[in-house]
Amino acid sequence: MLTLPAYPPSPGALRPPLPDGPRGRAGGRATGSGAQKRRAARTRGSAHAVGLEEIARRLGARGIPAEVISGAEAAGRWPGMRFEDTVLHSPDAGVARAAAALRELERRVVAAGGEVRWHTPVRAIEPDSDGVDVVTDAGTHRADVAIVTVGAWTEKLLGGAGLGLPPLRVTEETPAHFTPRMPTTPTEAFVLERVGPVVVGAGFSGQGFKFAPGVGATLADLVLDIDASAAEPFRLPRG
Repeated sequence: MLTLPAYPPSPGALRPPLPDGPRGRAGGRATGSGAQKRRAARTRGSAHAVGLEEIARRLGARGIPAEVISGAEAAGRWPGMRFEDTVLHSPDAGVARAAAALRELERRVVAAGGEVRWHTPVRAIEPDSDGVDVVTDAGTHRADVAIVTVGAWTEKLLGGAGLGLPPLRVTEETPAHFTPRMPTTPTEAFVLERVGPVVVGAGFSGQGFKFAPGVGATLADLVLDIDASAAEPFRLPRG
């Protein structure tokens, strides 16, 4: 099995997964690594996503404090910020320090016997009835199953594989001093699905990194259990 991270041309990569144990559940947080910083978070509403009230309910059911407040109340609490819509506030939210998180994830892969290959662009992914070929500049790698999370390059690498993926709208945004390419599905829901020897994670709209542990657990289950499935909103339509 091969695990392919997002954005194969840069830095590109072919990453074998952790060699044993579904999900690598031990140590969900990178404790002591400096990869996470706790701070309150505020999220505005979306016309297509699950309602904020429902999100707050689900968070509460898991013991995570959250509340939904009006835009006017939010503006009063946090002067200098403008809110034109309903706001979900969670005081226990946090931010992931991207560079530190990547270093910690790589450390854990290597410690578990895996291998990380940088500067190894993936040029093609070719599934068949017996497995999948992953074509890189360094050669072709054969696997029983490939996990493919290649972001804006999903349609380029998987568009001809007959997986039934939804159309992905790719936009370029400049949130700070860099320009990411963000793929989004028509419903704004992620795609977490297995079709034959390909397990795909796509349509994260720039949010995939912060959900990496949960998404990775789901994708690992799809590899290890042929009967496993993601939650219904993240599945491809059947039939």
